[in-house]
Parts: sequence; C-alpha cells; structure tokens
Amino acid sequence: MVFENQFKEKVQWTPELEHILAFLKELRLANCYYGSTEAPVLPFICELVQAERGQVSNEDIINSLKLSPHFSEELNDQIHNDFHKQHIFSHDLEEGEKKNPQDGTEGFGNHGALKNFVRQRKLWYVIAHQTPNKEYGFSEYVVLFAVGVSNCGRYLVGVVSYQSCHNLCD
Repeated sequence: MVFENQFKEKVQWTPELEHILAFLKELRLANCYYGSTEAPVLPFICELVQAERGQVSNEDIINSLKLSPHFSEELNDQIHNDFHKQHIFSHDLEEGEKKNPQDGTEGFGNHGALKNFVRQRKLWYVIAHQTPNKEYGFSEYVVLFAVGVSNCGRYLVGVVSYQSCHNLCD
C-alpha cells in the first residue's frame, strides 16, 4: 500500500526501493491480531518527510504518514515504540496459546522480520482515529501502522491495518 501521489516517476525506482518492495512482498501477512474486526494487515511504504537531519522524531513519522494536522491526543491517537502496546502483531501470549516458544515475542515472525529490516531495528506504532462521527461523537475506525526507517533513510517501511475503534482504544 502506498500513497497515491508517491512513486509515480520512473526515476524513483532505485535498486534500494526494489529491495524494499521485494522484502515487503515476502512477508506472509494475515489479519490484525487484536480487535473485533477481521482486518487484513497490508505491506506499506511511503517517503520519509524529515524536518531535520539526525534522529527521526515522532512528528516526522506523523507528517510522513500524512496524519498531520489531524493527529490528536484528544482523540486518543497514539505514537510509541512499545511492542507490548501495539495492536497489529501478537504479544503477551499465555504458554498454552504458543505454538512455539518464540510466539508473541518481538523478534519472531513478521514483526521480527520487519524489525530486523529497518534502521536501528526501531519501529513506531501509530493509532490514528478517523474523524469522529458527528451524530455519535466518536470515531468508528482507527488506522494502525507499524513502520520503521529504511536503511537509506528515504522511506518508511512497514505494515498498515485498521480496526473498529470500540474497545480497542479504551
């Protein structure tokens, strides 16, 4: 999944971009693990918009994901780096739920592959609420991202999904 206005020019198809796309194509993604909706997890890439050189900030991630100026803590939108607080990949499994000892850990499966692929093995997890329904006063859906910076520093690479907001964000 990409933004409609990105990756249209032929000159943008670099060997690194082809490497990223090959990696994303290899992922065997299923549905979002947490939440009441059976929502597919899709590969995602976008251009990194960085305000300053150096460390990538939460604001850089939000701007790159085109969530600004709508990203709002008042809506319970979130951005963090805590694997155990994200909603896309399984975590905190009980021993009886594990099919092997690595299940539910950061370094396993698609999450582990993604974490090992991005710069400094750092992922940002983002929850962005849709604009609240005027009649009911709450958001019906949230968009979920797990993204990291590509090794060349030009792209965000990761996955995207969505969930019904009810009970996911409470």
